[in-house]
Amino acid sequence: MAAVAAPARVRTRGVGPRPAPLEARRRPPLPRGRMVARTRLVRRLQGAADVPLVLVVAPAGFGKSTLLAQWADHDSRPFAWLTLEQNDNDPLQLLSSIAAVLHASGLITRRRSGTGRATGDALLRSIESAKKPFVLVLDDLQTLVSERSLDVLTAVVEHLPCGSSLGLASRNAPTMPVGRLRARRMVTELRSADLAMAPSEAAALIAAAGATASRDEVAELLLRTEGWPAALYLAALESSDGDQAVREYVRDEILPSLEPDEVAFLRRVSVLKRLSAPVCDGILRRTGSARLLADLARSNVPLFTAGGSGCYRLNAAMAGVLRAELVLAEPEFERELHRRAAAWFAARGDVDTAADHAVEAHDAELTGSILWANVMRYVAYGRNSAIRGWLKEFSDEEVAAHPALALVAACSWLGRGDCDQAEHWTSLAALGLPGPDQPDLAPSLEAGVTIMRATIGTEGITRMGDQAQRAYELFPDGHPWLAGCCLLQGVASHLLGRPAFARARLEEGARRGAVSAPSTQALCLVQLALLALDGGDWAEAETLVGRARAQIERFGLTGYPGAALIYSVSATAHAHAGRVDQATIDLRQADVLCERLRDPAPWYEAQVKIAQAQAALRLGDMVQANDLLTSAARLVGRETAGAVLAERLKRVRAAASMAQECAAGGSWSLTTAELRLLQLLPTHLSFPQIASRLNVSANTVKTHARAVYRKLDSSSRAEAVAHARAAGLVEAAAPLSPAAVG
Repeated sequence: MAAVAAPARVRTRGVGPRPAPLEARRRPPLPRGRMVARTRLVRRLQGAADVPLVLVVAPAGFGKSTLLAQWADHDSRPFAWLTLEQNDNDPLQLLSSIAAVLHASGLITRRRSGTGRATGDALLRSIESAKKPFVLVLDDLQTLVSERSLDVLTAVVEHLPCGSSLGLASRNAPTMPVGRLRARRMVTELRSADLAMAPSEAAALIAAAGATASRDEVAELLLRTEGWPAALYLAALESSDGDQAVREYVRDEILPSLEPDEVAFLRRVSVLKRLSAPVCDGILRRTGSARLLADLARSNVPLFTAGGSGCYRLNAAMAGVLRAELVLAEPEFERELHRRAAAWFAARGDVDTAADHAVEAHDAELTGSILWANVMRYVAYGRNSAIRGWLKEFSDEEVAAHPALALVAACSWLGRGDCDQAEHWTSLAALGLPGPDQPDLAPSLEAGVTIMRATIGTEGITRMGDQAQRAYELFPDGHPWLAGCCLLQGVASHLLGRPAFARARLEEGARRGAVSAPSTQALCLVQLALLALDGGDWAEAETLVGRARAQIERFGLTGYPGAALIYSVSATAHAHAGRVDQATIDLRQADVLCERLRDPAPWYEAQVKIAQAQAALRLGDMVQANDLLTSAARLVGRETAGAVLAERLKRVRAAASMAQECAAGGSWSLTTAELRLLQLLPTHLSFPQIASRLNVSANTVKTHARAVYRKLDSSSRAEAVAHARAAGLVEAAAPLSPAAVG
């Protein structure tokens, strides 16, 4: 079996060695170490027996020669092998070498002597007259730079007898008319991506290096090297110095074939994950990167096309080596390159990449500037983890020293439901606000501190409304935070008894949030639902809270602690409509989210608890309802709560008191099944019909009915319905429609 083994050394730039004896050149290079089969690739080559040109192009260390040798071992056709050298740039010498290996392999029966065109014509006639199909492999094709020698190879392809192939292995894309041959389906190509090792091959190669690795470790090495066999082999030699071995390989095998300015270019652009002419020109402050990238992509460099036209990326292992070289050679310039890249990507709206580069530069001020301008698109869209990841790269002292970054931290903590930490970082940001000598920064940061203080809401509802109004005036039109300003103004106006202004602001916030902040939009919608509930419009409330829920679910925000109010109001609406199961699920989710909230604004926590109490009361859990109402009363008792919230609490407590009386001082303790039955008791359906509707037996319905009568202190269906209506457990008016039941 043939092998992919330790990478062999190659010739470097400069005067080539003396011509090697033909006998040495007509044999494949001997494998080193244990062997790894490339079965999938060999089969692909065997399947191309009717294609005259097989082109294998990849940088050094991708196992091109080894693959072709394996092909020779498994193909039924005879093979002739020629390793090219500098002298073959003379077309007559190339013709002579090809004729010699074909004759020595017994594939052509005569050799014609002569000069010039006659020699070429004689060779081509000999090839055409070959008695049986064969394969001619020319290795190290990158050695040929002479157009006339490459023309010789094109002629050979066109004169091959049916079933024969010319196999070419090159580090660079040859300047042959491959496009024309490709259009005529006369070529099979294997590139770096094809030669990259699969997991099973990588595991075998690591074992060949004498190393042991788990499946996860193999996967990690594959990720680091992108399947580059030479880098994979070297990295596996020893975990402690594998990276050093890869670095030496790149220095010895890849970089010597490049010009010094090409090496400097690659070293500097290695800070980029994707390379394009505009970004390379931008961070290097030069022109001409497009031509240089195209040339490098055709050279002995693991540089691959990525995405659109003119976009490339370096192999991960190669990029790692180049970045290490950059840090050693130009440590300060490396940070400057990251700063330039951050500015370049930020100006084009690629915030993720811009923030990555700002963090790589360890520039807290630049990172804060980029993130503060875009923090809402992360926190409001459920991507708070990205913000936390960037912040972790700076110490608390560094964050505190830069107001914009401190505001980002405050917003991130708020998104996690921790108002205490949010207040801490907001206070630190306020201490560092820029003075009048920095007019470009002052309004944005002042607005940030103001809106954060309003959101935390510890200074009372009136103050919250005033702060939100001030921030609204400071932020420019279209700013993502304007939706939050509208939300807080709307809440304050609602709870202070100005419903018309509240509705206008909340509707504006919902419109603005639809574009920039879906979580804020959802909170505007649920506050509008509460406005509708305070006005007794249950249908409108249910529609609005349904929209709010749909929005947070659409953007993956169901775990967002601030959604506790949405699920609480949703539970209330479902319970009121008799959808017991859904109400129970929503109430449970609200409880989960409340556990994640730390020191929320009193008005927010009070609204959550009152809504939960309404739902619990309707679901028959008087103990939970009373506990929630007691907690809500402590919050509403503060002067900061607002008259509307106090009135809402009063209504729910009255309903709870009525329910308590109807329960004769006991507790409902109604089960889910009993609550479902209770919703149908006011209808004209008989027990057998109810059983059919609920998909249970008639006896089960009778058992549940007796339990309901007992718990409602009733002796008949009519009396049970009357007590349930008085306690608010079922509608007092028309019976529920079938669609509203369970």
